[in-house]
Amino acid sequence: MKKSFIIIFLVLIMSILMGTCVIATETTINLEGSTTVPPGGTSTLNLKISSEETIGVISGKIEYDSNIDNIILSAKNNWTVTYNSETGVFNAYKAEGAKIEEIMEIKYTVSDTVSLGTIKVDDIKMVNINYELKSVESITKEINIQKVIEKIQITNQPIKMQYIEGQNFDTTGMKVTATYNDGTTKEITEYTITNGESLSVGQTSVTISYKENGVTKTTTQAITVEEKLKANLKNYGATEENGVKYIENIRPNTKIQGLIENIETNGTIKFYKGDAEITNINSKMQTGMTIKIILGNQETSCTLVVKGDLNGDGEMGDIDLLRLVRYQAGLDTNLNGAYLKAADIYKDGTCADNKDLLKIARVLAGLEVL
Repeated sequence: MKKSFIIIFLVLIMSILMGTCVIATETTINLEGSTTVPPGGTSTLNLKISSEETIGVISGKIEYDSNIDNIILSAKNNWTVTYNSETGVFNAYKAEGAKIEEIMEIKYTVSDTVSLGTIKVDDIKMVNINYELKSVESITKEINIQKVIEKIQITNQPIKMQYIEGQNFDTTGMKVTATYNDGTTKEITEYTITNGESLSVGQTSVTISYKENGVTKTTTQAITVEEKLKANLKNYGATEENGVKYIENIRPNTKIQGLIENIETNGTIKFYKGDAEITNINSKMQTGMTIKIILGNQETSCTLVVKGDLNGDGEMGDIDLLRLVRYQAGLDTNLNGAYLKAADIYKDGTCADNKDLLKIARVLAGLEVL
């Protein structure tokens, strides 16, 4: 092998001295690889040949400036490479030659200062397997020594990850961290959110993007978005007082089924008396009962008000009349909320006054209808 190496290099030297037998075909040499390196970092370039002829010998000189601290050469693809680190001169040969191939790897280490460096391959000469010589123009690569963002990731999840359609993404509690090519990290806040407004049903994520020094990195945050609860009440009055919602205009002895038939909703309807669920839809609605409409994590509730049902049995009778009398006399101080609203029989907005008392008495006597 040594003998072949010596013969090939003698041919190269003779060709240079005589200036004859120059290769006429298209041949190029390139430096390929990473040219952005963090301060104090190490990266590689590959010297690659591309020729119409089979090339067996390549020589040249590697030069670099003060921002490049060190160069190490290693052969690739069965090429043999020698390198003088003091002069920068290298010689490479392969007995069978090659046309398109990476010849060697140039491993370089940069300075600790953010700056620009250069690596140059100069005085390049090649000999093909027909012992013809070619000189190739020098190659210069600019090395960008800087701290570059490599990725971003969500290191603290947001507090809220379940949404209702139409809501906007809430970043409260979310922490986004950037990682750089030198291994350092930092929390970032000047990110942008894509598809984070007016969230749609079935949406599973939002995109977080961050741009620094012309480099943009993205990540995603998983979410769930459910359909918005819809409930439309027909033929009954709905009011709200002190944060409590009421359904009024319910006649005594009306079954639960009657109210269900007048509600349009995409949720599930449930009725409660205190904490106990009422599942029999043929049961009478009673003052103080609660109706809940539920869809996923969404819920709306209303308290029922049955006309004249002051004691919560779903009917209007003598007990209700007596309770109203005692309330007016100041003997019943517990008539409040839905039960007090049930006493507004006259429907003038004033609950439990003499008009209501007279109205209940006349209805119970059969002199009027409710």
